[in-house]
Amino acid sequence: MILGLKSLYYGIEDKYYRLLDKIQDHIPIYKVVDPIDKVFPSFILFTIIIVLIITGIAFFLLNIEPTEYNAYIKVVDADNQALENVTISLTMGEETLELVTNDRGAATIALNQQQASATVSINADGFVQVSDYAVELAADHTVKIQLEIDIAEFETTFVVRIEDSVENTLIDDITIVVSFVCQHTPDAPGQKFVSSGQFVVNKDASCGTLYADFVPQGAYEEKRNVAILTSPQTVELDSLDSEPELGHIEVTVEDSNNTGVPNVNIQYWSGISSGNPIAGGTTDAQGKVRIEDLLVGFYGVSAFAPDGRSAEQTNIEVQQDQTQYVTLSLPDLLNGKKIFLKLVDANSLQPLQGISIRLYNNTSKVGNTATTTSQGTFERMVDDTTSSNFSAVFTHASYLLKFEDLVPMDANENQPTQIELDKALRDETDVPLNYGIAVVKTMNEKQEPVANVDVEFFRNDYANPLYITVTGTDANVDIHNLYPTAPGKSYFAKAYSSEHDSNGISDSRTLAVGESKTFPVILYTGRGTFEITVVDFENPIDKISGADITAFEWDPVTETKEILDQGQTDAIGVWESIPIKTNKTVRFEVGAPGWKRYSSSPFVFSYRDQVIEETFKLSRLMTFPGDSCSSDTDCSFPQSCNAEGVCELECTDSSDCVSLGGYYCGPDNTCELAPENYCDDSIPCSVSCNQCESNQCVEPIGESCSSGADCCGVACDLIAEPWVCYNPNGDSCTTDLDCGDDDFICTSCGSDEFGQPIKCCRKECTYPNHTECPIGMVCDVSGICTEPTPVNSIQLVFEEIRGADAQDPIHPPILEQGKTYSAIFRLQLSMEENWQDIEMHYRMGPDTDPSGTDQNVFILNIDSIVGAEVSNFYPVFSSETDLSEVYDSPNPVEGSSKTARQVNMKYEGLETQSDHTIVVTFKIKNIVPLGTPVPLHFQARGYHNGYLFNTESHTQVLAIGSPLCNPTCDPFLWSFHLNDATGPSIEPENSMALSENTEYSIYYALWNTTTQDFMNAELQITTPDPIMSITDPLAFTGQTLPGQSRFDWGMNNPFDFSTNTTTLGTVGHLNYSLSVPSVSDSSTQKSLVFLVEPQNSLVLEFIPLGGEPVEEFMTTVKAMNGEGQLVPIEGALVRVATNYDGDDWQDPTVNLDWDFDCTTNDLGLCLFEGIT
Repeated sequence: MILGLKSLYYGIEDKYYRLLDKIQDHIPIYKVVDPIDKVFPSFILFTIIIVLIITGIAFFLLNIEPTEYNAYIKVVDADNQALENVTISLTMGEETLELVTNDRGAATIALNQQQASATVSINADGFVQVSDYAVELAADHTVKIQLEIDIAEFETTFVVRIEDSVENTLIDDITIVVSFVCQHTPDAPGQKFVSSGQFVVNKDASCGTLYADFVPQGAYEEKRNVAILTSPQTVELDSLDSEPELGHIEVTVEDSNNTGVPNVNIQYWSGISSGNPIAGGTTDAQGKVRIEDLLVGFYGVSAFAPDGRSAEQTNIEVQQDQTQYVTLSLPDLLNGKKIFLKLVDANSLQPLQGISIRLYNNTSKVGNTATTTSQGTFERMVDDTTSSNFSAVFTHASYLLKFEDLVPMDANENQPTQIELDKALRDETDVPLNYGIAVVKTMNEKQEPVANVDVEFFRNDYANPLYITVTGTDANVDIHNLYPTAPGKSYFAKAYSSEHDSNGISDSRTLAVGESKTFPVILYTGRGTFEITVVDFENPIDKISGADITAFEWDPVTETKEILDQGQTDAIGVWESIPIKTNKTVRFEVGAPGWKRYSSSPFVFSYRDQVIEETFKLSRLMTFPGDSCSSDTDCSFPQSCNAEGVCELECTDSSDCVSLGGYYCGPDNTCELAPENYCDDSIPCSVSCNQCESNQCVEPIGESCSSGADCCGVACDLIAEPWVCYNPNGDSCTTDLDCGDDDFICTSCGSDEFGQPIKCCRKECTYPNHTECPIGMVCDVSGICTEPTPVNSIQLVFEEIRGADAQDPIHPPILEQGKTYSAIFRLQLSMEENWQDIEMHYRMGPDTDPSGTDQNVFILNIDSIVGAEVSNFYPVFSSETDLSEVYDSPNPVEGSSKTARQVNMKYEGLETQSDHTIVVTFKIKNIVPLGTPVPLHFQARGYHNGYLFNTESHTQVLAIGSPLCNPTCDPFLWSFHLNDATGPSIEPENSMALSENTEYSIYYALWNTTTQDFMNAELQITTPDPIMSITDPLAFTGQTLPGQSRFDWGMNNPFDFSTNTTTLGTVGHLNYSLSVPSVSDSSTQKSLVFLVEPQNSLVLEFIPLGGEPVEEFMTTVKAMNGEGQLVPIEGALVRVATNYDGDDWQDPTVNLDWDFDCTTNDLGLCLFEGIT
């Protein structure tokens, strides 16, 4: 090793001297080197020098300090809230810097050393000035400076001028209501009614920034959230383009005896919630006060009596040039109860002053918002009844929001109920340590911000608002100090804009500690218009002028209309609507004198500013006296609608009623349905030779005759002297000669009591010409006049609704949009009667909307109609909308792709049958809203022995989204779909084939068929089978399931799972368990069964699983083709074992009895029979 080191040294030294030789050629280097070599080897000396130089350089580089450091100053207020845009004057040595804080209240200082001394001066509006404040700055460290409120500045008098934005002159010709809101406290200055164009307002020390709303009473636009910062300050208002739309409210305040209460203070506010109240005056001796010239929109009013009683009403709609009359009922005098509270800090238990308190009785606010005293107390007299349920909301900028149920105490008690509030904690960067922040963002349907919107903020377990506020000019409002949500709890926001006449609600969202979460609320502000043309149904080129049109939105829950616009068509039959909000589902009612009223299908705008052009066709109105009506327009001209709500036609004699056919002038001089065989001067007998006696058509019995022709349908007695007319019908006879003349024959009339046949006289006739028979008789199919049999032996009965294939039940049993259904009817006939020409009539949809029916629900065509097993069954489909003769089909439609309004079915001849099943298939379009009624009308008629019998007209009313269970539904119904909301339907307990190692999604809907709203519902989905993998078994929690409604959470939030590797088909289950308070029946538990197969294996479908006993079943064998589709396999061997007990059937120790074998046919089917 030593020899090796020597060789290395001498080698390097040799190279050293070679380098010197080269240098010597240019520089005499050896003059320096040789003297050194004589004393010490120069190679070693130079090596040591180089090492020392490199070491020194490295040491210098490693220990060099940066030339610049960053230090920070943060400015906060007394509540540790960051102060933005504060100017800091910082002096270090002889250098002075001007810094401005950012949105976190921080400013950055660049230092050229790690530490430095400086002085700071801060002059911020509203805070005590800081001058030459000494600070020690350090690299990467923050100095926090807390500013104190400047009492002198905050207790300031402001002079505010209100000017026209164009003329720059004072607005002194109208009254402007100015309302104030403080930044930090609810105790803002009172309202001012300004008519001089300027006012003075004082701001208290605790207010912070003062904001004002300016609401002109006409001529100018409102202006809100104006910060009052300087004095004097000018606020400019924009004038309205046109005269404002104004209305009025008249308030009456009564006691429990309906007696007016005088001297009651009235306040009102604009919007749906208790916004900034405006003094509305004091009630007079009759308890009345009138509030004049309010801009149209929604308002609320409240009454405060001197004795402490109060009342309130919201959501009052003021309309142009109309007075809304409002009655407020004060409760009985207070019954000696009060709410007495003391608010304290939860840690120190020290009393808290300035806590804002809103007191509620159920959902009614009790009095004005108040704040606690310096002792932290709040006291208010209340009216405590058996239905009272008091609670309060407590808010403060420095404490977490809290609400709590309260119990009134006797008025003479002096020990308050103590309420503890938790301090709101934040770190140095203002990140919350024990609360969350909600940011309510209001926007329109185009995601554009909507500013100055009233906001109420809620939690799902409390009915009253936690915060009532307004979004700023940026359309946002931050709500601090919210407790993080516990399981099952969530927050949501409601918003209302009076400017846009729009309201909305956010989704429910949870909130965690330190989290700032946005709650977007969409307000529909866009509008569209309609251009409606009304024409004659028979001649569409003929326009109908003066037609009344009403545009409305229908609420299926309350069954009420919201009128959106009304008007009449002009001279060319056209009507244009006012702009209507785009979120409305608009329907129309159209009517005109002499025309049938028309109700349209719903219309929805597709985009803002859309103009929808639509033509409505009216049919001529044909009514008869006695038809129901609500106005004269419901009756054919010149009929009118009387006080009883029926059409009538006044008359002087029957000639005024002839046009109606079958009507005469009744005793009260109105047209009435003529009795049978009625006659008078204007209504002759239907058989000309009949005589009119006392307004009755009678046969000429006893009149002289020469033949039967003289006797008007009866016989001429040729034996009598003289010959006279008589009616031999029913007389006993032996031969035809015993029956008078050739029109009557002697025929069998049945048998006597001993069973012997008897004969009687009967008149011959031509079926079905009943007029050839004597009055009161009919011509039967054998051509003999006979008395009609008074039987009621034809009935048409609705049984149930089934699937598109009438053999299939509905899963779930709910009537849904976009699906096809079969209505099952039963035609019932007498067992002992023969019938001829039986007709049935079926039609879908509301009779008030005949021509619009095919836009929502329609009958499918010929191939879908099934009658009894007889060959002479003829259905005729029709688009007819005139229902005056329902068995006529003047507008037949052909082709199964076309829609039909109705279908008429006819049996030309039918032998004796007991009953027949009739199936009418119909489809509902996707656009039909939930709750829409779907009427199904049906009736039948037929001839029995030549006499016509009718059933009544029946109507079975269904509704979109309603259950179809028979007889009753379970509390909850389910539907499941694979991989898509419209994908394959999955029926519980039936197997569906899945592939291994594949991810799937289950979309599901849930119906609450009860009338109860279930709160805090939770859904868990588990699997006992290793072939299935679930990431999170909790599908949802804390949800509300509204009564009689569909819950679509699972259609937007599908449940995801995956299958694992398998060698042969393996059964897997997904078990759904719905946890709902007070419901624990089987409808809350569902199990989905899947057969998981290897990618290339055969798949068995329709296997009877779950241990249910079977006698026979059919299974299908399929395999995956190259396109990933399952196709039937022919020739596959399928074996069935009947002693399987759930063990591993591949285990050789498990003995199975393979009792049944089958080879699949060309459809992949095997049928197993005789299984026990």
